[in-house]
This record gives sequence, structure tokens and C-alpha cells, in this order.
Amino acid sequence: METFWRGKRDLLFLLDIACAILSYWLSFVIGLSGLERSYFNVFAETLSLVVGCRILSFLFFKLHTASWRYTSITDLENILKAVASSQALIIVLLVFVTRLEGYPRRVLVIDAMLLVFLLGGTRFAFRMIKSRGIGRKRGSLLPRSLIIGAGDAGEAIVRSFRYGNGSPRVAVGFLDDDPVKTGLRIHGVAVLGKIADLPAVIEQERIDEVIIAIPSATRILRRQVFAACAQTQISVKTVPNLHDVIIGKRQISDLNELDAEDVLGREAISTDLEKASGYLRGKRVLVTGGGGSIGGEICKQVTEFEPESLILLGKGENSLHHIRLQLAPKSSQGKIYCVLGSVTNKRKMAAVFARFRPHVVFHAAAHKHVDLTEVNCDEAVLNNVMGTRNILDVSEEYGVERVVVISTDKAADPTSVMGCTKRIVEMMVSARKQSGTVIVGVRFCNVLDSKGSVLPTFRRQIELGGPVTVTDKSMKRYFMTIPEAVELVIQAGAIGQHGDILMLDMGEPVSILDLAKQMIRLSGYVEGRDIRVEVTGIRPGEKLEEQLVGRNETFAETEHPKIHRINFGLDVPDAAALDKDIDYLVEKSIMMQLGEVRGKLMEMVPEYHPSISQKTVGWSPQEKAEDGSPSQGGIQPVEA
Repeated sequence: METFWRGKRDLLFLLDIACAILSYWLSFVIGLSGLERSYFNVFAETLSLVVGCRILSFLFFKLHTASWRYTSITDLENILKAVASSQALIIVLLVFVTRLEGYPRRVLVIDAMLLVFLLGGTRFAFRMIKSRGIGRKRGSLLPRSLIIGAGDAGEAIVRSFRYGNGSPRVAVGFLDDDPVKTGLRIHGVAVLGKIADLPAVIEQERIDEVIIAIPSATRILRRQVFAACAQTQISVKTVPNLHDVIIGKRQISDLNELDAEDVLGREAISTDLEKASGYLRGKRVLVTGGGGSIGGEICKQVTEFEPESLILLGKGENSLHHIRLQLAPKSSQGKIYCVLGSVTNKRKMAAVFARFRPHVVFHAAAHKHVDLTEVNCDEAVLNNVMGTRNILDVSEEYGVERVVVISTDKAADPTSVMGCTKRIVEMMVSARKQSGTVIVGVRFCNVLDSKGSVLPTFRRQIELGGPVTVTDKSMKRYFMTIPEAVELVIQAGAIGQHGDILMLDMGEPVSILDLAKQMIRLSGYVEGRDIRVEVTGIRPGEKLEEQLVGRNETFAETEHPKIHRINFGLDVPDAAALDKDIDYLVEKSIMMQLGEVRGKLMEMVPEYHPSISQKTVGWSPQEKAEDGSPSQGGIQPVEA
């Protein structure tokens, strides 16, 4: 193959030399109305000099290495440079050799013009013939594409279609809201109207797919396009984001399927991450739960601030290894350490902090699955409550400057064990006395594409052919993207004051049923015909609708317009009394006295009201085993 391409380049180079000889000969014919005998001698005597100069210039500007199939304005510029530089060299040599005596000077001008025409013309003619051949050969079989956005990205998409770069398609037209562009043609493809005309154009032009060729397209625009195509079998694709294109990770012609996060929720909230650099750059940063969805993303974003070192702490060997591989290319921005261990082991945590002496800690380690923690409340308490207290204790002991603790909207008037444990975590953050370590909590909602979210579950169910399961038709949730959630966490570390619980303005909640239907649609299937949606019933601990603040809570503004500070209506608990209650919880959890654990949770968090009867999950504080000891409810068979 290499020999073939080398031979092809040699052939193109010879063709360029032939063009140089032909243009020089024609310049005498045209300029002198025929070759008289005397001028034939001038032509013959100077031909080798002229062609030699042309060859040197062609080689210097590497004209033979450019692909004729993708000839562009850049190639024409190189041709002009090659001709101009060789022409200057020819004139100098002719003056030196002949002083231009008896030489027809008009030939020099005509020769340069003809050579540019021949070199450029042959290339553009080849490109035109090749593109016409592709259209005739494949046109009737290709999908008909409508392109949203007649800018640079749209032009690049049409060019890639027309000249065979990427997946072949037929570009039918553009839609663009710039009125100046309406009626214009780009590579022969017309701008048919505005984006609002999308439904009519789809019907009139028999469109097979819509491509959003605006790398910075807002979610509002994406939802608008998706809604217009929702009742048809038309697929919607997007170009890669600008960052991936700029760094060379993707080509503009690498189209993506529209994803659920493109058409759900609100616009991404921008944060001033540069402000965060003051407390992260050059610092030792430790992340608990470093192998999880949130912890892993925190690690990725923290590396952008060039910390002195980054310590990933977690008990999942495989997940830590996976994140470590992703961070490997960024290892030059600071030392990266992976530590296997659980936050429930306080002595291990003290040893880790003594070794690495972190300046900043992001505490993301937690049990998060509502249904699992509902029947394993002992482990939820040990990991979420005791583990957090361990991290706060050793952080203060070893002089950590700032700790950012992850909470959840499920902590607002909790109906689940998980939400209740997180509410106790918030109480710990608020109750801690100032000791030199600033401790801040961050409350946010479900994150799209996290390991426990509905998106990967829906994708997996769709890949298996369904059904897609929804627990209740009325269930709604707030959603954020993982990067957006982590930006909030990092921002909170910058603006939060000791004891603060910060919350993001999360927009409007999303119907899980609508999300399931849109996921089916985005995967190219028809809901009800290809894949059905099945309602399975609400699970223990779940709410139909999440809330951002509890009944006894209010929120106040911060310096960031989309980040709020939660104010608790109830008195902040006394730190010593809270520690005593936590000691009791931990003791009962270690002994697996689950009824006692749940009873204490309800006592510590009065606003905690389980959403499903205690009997449903196999426990009751009043139940006794046959020997009279407290019930070990939650590990027994569950009643239907």
C-alpha cells in the first residue's frame, strides 16, 4: 500500500511538471502569435532553466503531497506561492544569464498565469469529478440530512458529505435563524429557512435525519429540535463539542447521537472555577469515594488546577484502578496516589492523613442506593454517618484547611434510611465548632449517568429489548450532569463558610416516565411497539417527588446566583449530644439491631417519615425474636 501511494504521488508530480512545460510553451504561442524560428531557439534554450526552477519550488512547497480529492483554498494558496517564488527565481537567473536580451518579457506574465490555471484547474476538476461520481454512485441510497446551523460547522459537515470524508449522506439543506443567510448556498446546498420551519421542511423534503451543526447549541435548542422530530422516525445527531474538536480528540464530522441529557432539564449552570484555583492549586487534595461517579469526576476536575498531589481513597479496587487509568495522562500535573481503605476504619484514616497531610478533602464516599440501604440500615449508618464523622475528626486532628461533604436532596424531609443518614451528616456539618478546618456541605440531586442513576439502567434494558421499568407513572426527579454536579462541589469549596449547607437551583423536576420514553425514542425505537414501558411499583424509601428543602427549611442567596444557602428552622443540635446519639447508632449498627437503629433514626430526625410501612421492609422497633431479643428485621424474608 505504501508503494502504491508513493507511485501515485510520483505520477501527480510528473503531471505538475507536464503542466509547467505546457504553460511555458503556450505562453510563447499566445504571447507571440505563433512560434517563430528565432523564438523557438529562446524557448528551447531556457526550457530546462524554467522547468528546473518550477521543480525546486514544487518540491519546496510539497505540492505533490496534497490530496487532490480534498483540494481546498489552502492548496490554491500553496500553488500561488510556488509559482510566484519560482517566477522570481526564473527572472533572476534569466537576467544573470541572458540579461533578458532578445527574450519576450510578456511570456513571463502569461506563463505564470497559465501555470496557476493549469495546476489549480487540474486539481479542482479532479475533485469535482470525484464528488460527482460519489453522488451518482451512492446518492439514491444515502440518508437525506437536514443541517441546523449554516456556520463553519455546517459547512464542514456538508464538505465531509460531498467529498467522502466520514459517513456518506446527502445534505438536503440548512436551517439558520440568521436572516442574512436565508437563500444562500453553501457547496450548492441552500439555506431553506429558520429553525422554526423545521417541521414543515421535514415533511416537504422527506428528511431522514436532522444534524445539529452548532457545537455550542444550548439544551433549549436541542430540546426544540428533538420535540419537532419526536412524532417521526427521524434521528437527531449533533456535532462534537468545541473542546474535543480543538484538542484534536474528535473531528467536526464525527456525529453523535442525541442523548437524554441533551433534551432534559435546564441549561448547564456556569461556575467560576478559576476562583477555586486559590484553594486547590499547589495543594494536597484527598478524595474519598475516589472510584465512584462523583468522586472520580472530582479527581478529574481537580487535576486541572495542578495540585501538588491527589490522593484517591476508596474501598473498590476495580473502580479505583479504572479512574487511575483515566488520570494517568494527567499525572504530570501532580502526583497521584491510590489508597484502598474504608472511611469506617478510623485508625486507617488517621494513618492515611498522617502520611499524606492533605490540605483539602472532598468526602464523596457513601452508600447511595435507596432500596439497598433501606434493608441494610446498619451499613448505611456505619458508612454514611460514622464514616463521615471519622473523616471530620481526622481532618481536624491533622489540620486540613477545608472539607467539602456531599449530601443529597433526599435529606430534605427524608422518607428513606439513606436520606435520613445524609440529614444526620448535614447536622454534623452544622454542629461542628470552628477549629481551623472549614467544613461545608453540598446538597444536590440525582446525576445523569452515575453508576446508580436511571440512564444506564434504561440503556441496559433497551439493549436487551425491554421492558424499560418505571416504578410509578407519577415519579419525578431533579437531574444534573456529573460534571455540573462536581463543578458545584468545587465551587462550594470556594464560597462556602464553615457549617454551610449549599444547594443548587436545579430547575424543574423531570418525569421518569417521560425520560424512559425519550430514551427509547433516542435509541431509534418506538415505545409500545418495539419496546414497552412497565410500571413495577414504588420501592421502599422512595418518594414520588423529591424536594430541595424541607418543611422547616428556607434558603438564602449566595454570591453565586444559582447556589443557595440552606437555613434550618430547627435549632442546630448540640455537638456533644449529637455525638452521643451517633455513638448509640453505631453501637446498634455493629450489633445489627436494626429495629433499634431505625427507631433512633426517627428520634434523631423528627422530620424522617418512612414512605412505606415498616412491615413492608421486614422490621419494626417493637418486634421481638423468639428469645425476646430485639428483632433483626431487614435481613429476614420480606413480605410482599
